[in-house]
Formats: sequence, structure tokens, C-alpha cells
Amino acid sequence: LGPTEIRIICMAVTTTGALWNPFIVRAFHVDFRLTDALVLSVGIGLVTVFIVSSIRTAIRLDRLDRAKWTESGS
Repeated sequence: LGPTEIRIICMAVTTTGALWNPFIVRAFHVDFRLTDALVLSVGIGLVTVFIVSSIRTAIRLDRLDRAKWTESGS
């Protein structure tokens, strides 16, 4: 799943939450609804995708940079 798919899921959850949104837990004197839990999980998914993508890109760019320096240094 990419960020765009997760955004689409988030929009579907928001729309569904406007029509049907039961309470699932009460913590710290706050009622948390099903939509809250789903949007939180989608947000965690987006952050995870961002971090993994950033690390992969950093590794790829580091390899390219090191190859460039070893190529020009010899």
C-alpha cells in the first residue's frame, strides 16, 4: 500500500464515520470512536511508509555518491 491508497482509505473511513460511528473505548474521560482508531492506524501507516521510503532513498543515494567518489578518486 502506498500513500495514495492509504489516503483513499482515510477518506472512506471519514465518510463512513460521518454516517456510522460507534464508541469503542473511553479513556482519560474521552470517548474514542471507531473512526478515531481507524484514522490513527492510517496515520501510523503513512508515517511508516514515509520513514521506510526515506531510509531506502538515503541508502540508494549514499551508494551512488560513494561510487562517484571512488570512480573520480582513482
